[in-house]
Amino acid sequence: MVTLRDVAKAAGTSVSAVSTVLNGRAEAGRIGAELQKRIEVTARDLGYRCNQLARSIATGLTRTIALVSDAGEHCEYFYELNAGILDSASAHQYALKIYLTAHQSLASILEHLVGERTGGVLFHIVNPGCATTLMKALDREQIPYGVVNTAPFSRRGFRVDSDDSPGVEAAVRHLHKLGHRRITYFDYNQEVASIYARREGYRTAMEQLGLIPDIISALEMNGPYPELQRRFSAPAGTRPTAVVGYSDMLALKAFGHAYELDLKVPADLSLVGFAGLSLADFSPVPLSTVKQPFQDMGRRGTELLLERIDHPERMAEFHTDLLPVMLSPGKSSAAAPNP
Repeated sequence: MVTLRDVAKAAGTSVSAVSTVLNGRAEAGRIGAELQKRIEVTARDLGYRCNQLARSIATGLTRTIALVSDAGEHCEYFYELNAGILDSASAHQYALKIYLTAHQSLASILEHLVGERTGGVLFHIVNPGCATTLMKALDREQIPYGVVNTAPFSRRGFRVDSDDSPGVEAAVRHLHKLGHRRITYFDYNQEVASIYARREGYRTAMEQLGLIPDIISALEMNGPYPELQRRFSAPAGTRPTAVVGYSDMLALKAFGHAYELDLKVPADLSLVGFAGLSLADFSPVPLSTVKQPFQDMGRRGTELLLERIDHPERMAEFHTDLLPVMLSPGKSSAAAPNP
């Protein structure tokens, strides 16, 4: 069997350099491109195969990372995040295991994470109690972790999310340029970081533009929405001419209420959502939206997690990366109707 020492001798370099390159960590180990290529070609020519079992025995960890999520498996953004995570994990020769809290108890998930010596964990969890329970256990086991597209529930690890506040500001300014002055923001009540960030972006833009904020927060994401119905039923000179939704889904809920009251989009009412999911393109009127970089969030989260695996001393540090969002005007936002 070909060993690391055989590859190092044939490539004219050290065993540690070969190990770094063949473990997919050439950049982190500051291995030059020329040496990296020579090692990879030599290993391939010699028929070297990595012994994952031996590696896991030596390090106490497997070359596997995990994603723990409480999102529904039918959510499009979950698959977008997952695609980014898989892309980065595969590039570094890591496998990915997915645990959904809807189908598995926390005790069972934790047993697998610890018992199988998972290298690191990414969380995509809204429920703070659920996340905190798992994070405390991982702290005890010295397994690195971070969160993607959700709020941090620990001052350890890291957080990768979209920069939501400027995104909502951009949506409001877009509508203001179209002549809208009665712009309502529509979300729901939940203790989620993105709720607060997007509300703050809305308030900031409205105040800077000299407009009066009008926020409707539904008790539940799936309704009912009596306040929205009441706003849309007001006389033409007082009702909102535009709505910014916390999500694409809520913007489309507003679309449905407008339809029931015979309000035309965008002639009577302009709409802007948030997320940039495919449903925005397939709505009756293609939706203006703020696009979140879900795949990039997954990739960046994986990169940070692998850095923590390679450098355990960084586990106690807390780090936040907020990735930029992009306004994508569709057909649902247009010039404000005449007063």
